[in-house]
Amino acid sequence: MKKLQNSNQIILAYDLGKTWAAVEILVGSPAYIKTVHTGKFENFGAFLDNELPKVIERAHGPENVHIVFEQPPRGEPIKGTRKADWKVIPNLQREAEHCVALILDACRRYNIKIKYPKGFMPNTVKKAVTGNGKASKIQVREMVDFLLEGISLSPDPGYHKHDACAVGYCLMNRLHLGGEL
Repeated sequence: MKKLQNSNQIILAYDLGKTWAAVEILVGSPAYIKTVHTGKFENFGAFLDNELPKVIERAHGPENVHIVFEQPPRGEPIKGTRKADWKVIPNLQREAEHCVALILDACRRYNIKIKYPKGFMPNTVKKAVTGNGKASKIQVREMVDFLLEGISLSPDPGYHKHDACAVGYCLMNRLHLGGEL
C-alpha cells in the first residue's frame, strides 16, 4: 500500500442495527483504533451529534474524515436463519436504514464527503478481511483479532465491534489509505 501524505486521516466505521458499534481508526503506518463505542438504536443520533465534531477537530477538517458502514439487510430473510428470527429482520432493516439516514444527514451538515453512500455489501467486507466473501461471523471475528495483533476488543455478543473494524479495514483497502490494522 502507498504511504500516506497526510497522517490526520480518520475512518469512522459503523455496524448498524438495534445495537450499533462505531470504531474510530486513525490511519497511519500502522493504523490503530482510537475509540470504540456501542449503543442502542435510540441513542445513535445523539452519539453522532456529540462525537462527529470532535472527530473532525482531531482530523483537522472534514476532508480528512472517511465514514463507512455495512449495507442494511434487505428483502427476504437470510437463508439459514431460524423462522422465529424472521419477524425481527424487517425491524432490523428499518432501524439500520434510519441509522444510515442519520449518517448521511450528519455528513451533509458537517461537509463530509462520503465515498460510499450506500455502504458496503456484507460479502465485500468479508472478502476484504478474510479473502472469502462467504465467511462466517466467527471467521471475520478471528481475522479482525489477527489484524489487530493482540489488541483485544471487549466482549460483544453480536460481534458488532468486530464487524465495524472489518468495515473500516475494507474502506482502508478500497481507498488505498495505507497502514494496516
